[in-house]
Amino acid sequence: EISLGLVGSEMCIRDRSETVKVIGGGLSFSGVQMVQSGHTVSLDRMKKILSVEYPPQFHGGALVEVEAGWRVRDLVHELATFERPQTLLNLGATATQSIAGATSTSTHGTGAAIGSMATQIQAMRIIDATGQVHVASATTNPDLFHAARVGIGALGIVTSLTLRTYPLWKMRRSYKTYALDELLEALPQLMKEHPRLQWSWTPYNDTATVVFRDDVPLNTTVSPANGGCWAPTLGATEPCVDVTYKVLTDSWEHYWARSLYTEMEMFIPANVSADAVREYVQIMDELKPKHNPNVTLHTMLRYVAADTILLSPMHGRDTAVMSFIALGDKKATGSPEEFSMYSRALETMAQQPKYNGRPHWGKVNYLTAAQLRTAYGDANVDAFLQQRNKMDPPVKQADGSTFRVFANDYLRQRLGD
Repeated sequence: EISLGLVGSEMCIRDRSETVKVIGGGLSFSGVQMVQSGHTVSLDRMKKILSVEYPPQFHGGALVEVEAGWRVRDLVHELATFERPQTLLNLGATATQSIAGATSTSTHGTGAAIGSMATQIQAMRIIDATGQVHVASATTNPDLFHAARVGIGALGIVTSLTLRTYPLWKMRRSYKTYALDELLEALPQLMKEHPRLQWSWTPYNDTATVVFRDDVPLNTTVSPANGGCWAPTLGATEPCVDVTYKVLTDSWEHYWARSLYTEMEMFIPANVSADAVREYVQIMDELKPKHNPNVTLHTMLRYVAADTILLSPMHGRDTAVMSFIALGDKKATGSPEEFSMYSRALETMAQQPKYNGRPHWGKVNYLTAAQLRTAYGDANVDAFLQQRNKMDPPVKQADGSTFRVFANDYLRQRLGD
């Protein structure tokens, strides 16, 4: 099993002489998966369903152990083909990531009472820096489990995940526009009525667009008839009805048709999110004289429930996710200077004590080790580093530096040596 997952790299792990990083789906903007020297590993051939159980307490849901190389979109399609069709409770806007990469970086989707994708993990198998395989769950190696569900590639190579799945159901996706101030006033009631609400606005435009995803009876007709929410002709804001995963995420065709973009996200307490939006609008207004009108800007709010995972951006608090995107054409991602100007402003604003913002591990961020401790607290960071030292212990080099098999520049800046 180790050889299958680490073709060409098993020896590097056993003698701990070179860096090894898993590339996953390669969707991260942050560099969390990059290797400066050493080996990059793909788990794309590890796409088996290893076991399926239907515990009676899950009321038709299942425990499904899957290999780590599954791309999320392929996995949810496979789950839907089960004799008792299953699905994942939450998904991101796109699903081209590997399942291990999506959970390890805390990919979240939206739903004020719903956790990130990592919260659906019930058990994991992880290879450490010496090549040993560890099983982790809430009852077996629980300290490792609470760290590794969002392990950011620092604790080892995840080879399989046991996921809690749910009986497949249907949803309706629809859209409505509001004036921004009107929406901010209406949001508390709208979120009670629509648990999976998310919304966006274009800077320097007073109009906000809300996306509603609401459950409908399973016998509701798929619409449009030529493919539901994955219909090739579906417009950007046209309503649709489909099975859950097609409502929550995009198809391969929609994914490849998208323009290139660069994105960052900051996670703040949900109960102060309206204040943060108003403050960021004011900051953007101050930056407007420097704005390049040829670069399209986009901002978005999504909501995720609190969890207990050590370095999850949702740890300990119900969360609003503020996204900023600079959108380009198919050959460019917009001006790097433009993106940096607005994204750094968002991160600086969100790091105020009243927000104590935490960045998305897979999106652009400028986090330092000191800021990590402010955002998560010494206890969480120290507990994570303790597991890191067990799974990837430091080795002193002749020049006095420290080497870890799974470290890269991104992790060294945030976690230290």
